[in-house]
Amino acid sequence: MDRRRFLLALGAGALSSAAWGEAAQADVLNLAAAWRGPQEDDPQQLGVMRVDWAAKRVEVAWTVPLPSRAHGLSVEPEGTLLAVAMRPGTWLLRTDREGRVLQRLDIAAESATRRFDGHALASADGRWLYTGETDVDAL
Repeated sequence: MDRRRFLLALGAGALSSAAWGEAAQADVLNLAAAWRGPQEDDPQQLGVMRVDWAAKRVEVAWTVPLPSRAHGLSVEPEGTLLAVAMRPGTWLLRTDREGRVLQRLDIAAESATRRFDGHALASADGRWLYTGETDVDAL
C-alpha cells in the first residue's frame, strides 16, 4: 500500500487522529486515533498506530477501550494524550505515551444536564484544561 492509499483509508476509517510523539526515525510516525471495528459491534477504542513508511508497515502499538465514541484528541504539553467524548458526551480520558490510563472523568454523576462538546485544550503551562460544554436545560 502506498502512502496516498494509506492516508485515504485512514481518513475514512479513523474518527479522530493526531500526530503524536517524537519518532526515532523520520520514516516512523506515531498516530493517535479513535476507532471502532472492524466488526460493527466492536467497542470504541483509543490507541496509537505506528506507521513505518520505509518498511511499508502499520501496526497498532496500543489500545484502550472507550465508553462511547471519541471526538477530540489532543496532545498535552507534557506529552499525555487527552480524548473527549463526542458531543453530547460525559467523559474525558487521559493516557500516557504507552497507553496507561492516567485519569478518567465522567461528569454524568455531577450533573444531569451538563455535557462536553467534544473538544478540550490544555493551557500552555499545562495547569488548566479548557473544554466546551453545553447545559442542555438552557437550550
